[in-house]
Amino acid sequence: MSRWEESTLTNKTKKEAELKAKIEQIFYANKQVYGSRCMSDALSKICIEAGRYKVARLMA
Repeated sequence: MSRWEESTLTNKTKKEAELKAKIEQIFYANKQVYGSRCMSDALSKICIEAGRYKVARLMA
C-alpha cells in the first residue's frame, strides 16, 4: 500500500470518527429515540452532509 492510500484511509477514518461522535451527541441529546432518518435530517440542519445509509452504518 502506498503512502497516498494510507493517508486517504486515515483521513476517511478520522472524518468518520468525528461524524460518529456528532451522531452520538445528537442521539443522547434527543433521549435516544432518533433513527437514521431523523439523524440524517438533524445533521443536515447543522450543515453536515451524511446520507441515511451512512448514518445507519455508523449508528450500528
